Amino acid sequence: MQIRTIEQGYNRTVQFSGNRSLEPLTATPKQFLGLEINVWAKEVAELVLGIGYLQCQYRSLGKAGEGDVVLQDFHNIEHCDAMLELSG
Repeated sequence: MQIRTIEQGYNRTVQFSGNRSLEPLTATPKQFLGLEINVWAKEVAELVLGIGYLQCQYRSLGKAGEGDVVLQDFHNIEHCDAMLELSG
């Protein structure tokens, strides 16, 4: 729910600033990025992000948002190792 608090704070600031060039913010799972070395854990993490988003939508709006797809793949969690290799 903390992401919704940040979203609401930003949107209030935009609304009261009167700056028409700023647009309201909507937080979605595609804004969360991650790395996972285990393929299975990567898939679980993407599923958890989607379920958490739908739960948050339901709690804040009383329903899931229009156009929300339960198992939409945002490709935001990469299957890779976070270790970096130094090259020559």
